[in-house]
Amino acid sequence: GTGIVMDDPSSAFIVWCAQNGVVAPKVQSGVLCPDGQRGCLALQDIEEHEVIMSVPTKLLITKATALESAVGHVFTDNPELFSLEHTSDYEDRILSIYLLYERAQGVRSFWHVYLATLSLSDCLFEWSQEELEQLQNPQLAADALSRAEALKKVFDELHILTSLYPTIFPPKSFTMDTFKWAWLIVQTRAFARRIATTTLVPFVDNLNHGNVHVTYQFDFDNNMFNIITGEQTFQAGEQVLFSYGRRDNADLLMEYGFVLSDNEWNQVELNLCASSTLLSAQDITDLLDKYGMQTTQSITLSNRTFNSELLTFHRCLVAKSTHASLLDKPQPLEDESVILQLCYNLLHNCLYRFATTIEEDELALQHSLPFRTRCAILYRLGVKQIFRKHMQMLEIAHNCVFAFDHDFPA
Repeated sequence: GTGIVMDDPSSAFIVWCAQNGVVAPKVQSGVLCPDGQRGCLALQDIEEHEVIMSVPTKLLITKATALESAVGHVFTDNPELFSLEHTSDYEDRILSIYLLYERAQGVRSFWHVYLATLSLSDCLFEWSQEELEQLQNPQLAADALSRAEALKKVFDELHILTSLYPTIFPPKSFTMDTFKWAWLIVQTRAFARRIATTTLVPFVDNLNHGNVHVTYQFDFDNNMFNIITGEQTFQAGEQVLFSYGRRDNADLLMEYGFVLSDNEWNQVELNLCASSTLLSAQDITDLLDKYGMQTTQSITLSNRTFNSELLTFHRCLVAKSTHASLLDKPQPLEDESVILQLCYNLLHNCLYRFATTIEEDELALQHSLPFRTRCAILYRLGVKQIFRKHMQMLEIAHNCVFAFDHDFPA
């Protein structure tokens, strides 16, 4: 057991962390931040390249932790459920079942104080059909429903443990709700990128996401897991953030249940189709192939840069000959003007296919809204803003071509 009995789980957790060697003198963890989220606040100014959190490696929960535990035999005796040879998500399965077991132990578990603080993110697949429709993205809504079906499938596969080990996993402690809790804790809190094994890190996992220069590293000499600022500072009273990676809003919404209102890594997939060309179907296929493209092509429009593949694709569509070359470069002024207009029209149609306008979304955000509604509006607004941004760039380019063509006639 932990030896800690306190009414407030957050206070108990802070004591538990201190007793077990967590060091974070400038950070208060698990508090209500100015934006209404629970996260971490800077108690003092934090400078660049400063270690702001250190967690002993003995507190990391990994596959090895589970295998060396009292239920380790469950995983080794059932490779068809818990091995890489049979399933790519085997680590997630092991950690989820281990958390499920430890949670059922209550105060007898060493991890009891930590587990008591863990709450779930508001995951997209739990949204109602009406809420999903507010995304104005049928594909994302469908992906969310598929995620729910996939989770149910994993639960059904692993629920056999209640029959194989009824004293370890009694049915009342292994329900869809308890399994979902464990599974989503792993999915939303574990470190999995740039690390050898999926890892839960108590205290550190209270850090919320932001596009900041904050990373982690292992201090093998002192057996510590450190959070370190890069070219990033935080002022006292400011929320301390951590980057979960370069994720767009669709990814953040699907994996963590939130979006960023100004996400520099936001992007949208645009599907292109060579439906009408001057060349035969085979000729246009061959021409597009020269530039690594197909007649049905998906490209990414980002919040950061213009994707020139959009122009290359349409230059191929208006090419008069299969011998046309340098289609990844600007064409003669008259042709380029047509190409820019085609691209603009495509994005214009995409933008005005939405049920609401940018202006309507911006107006809606000025009101008090339920969390899911706000996330849905921020998501769809971000997509529309990318389309508008690219349209503005195309319009500038088209105006430049038009001016150049008229000021300097051939």
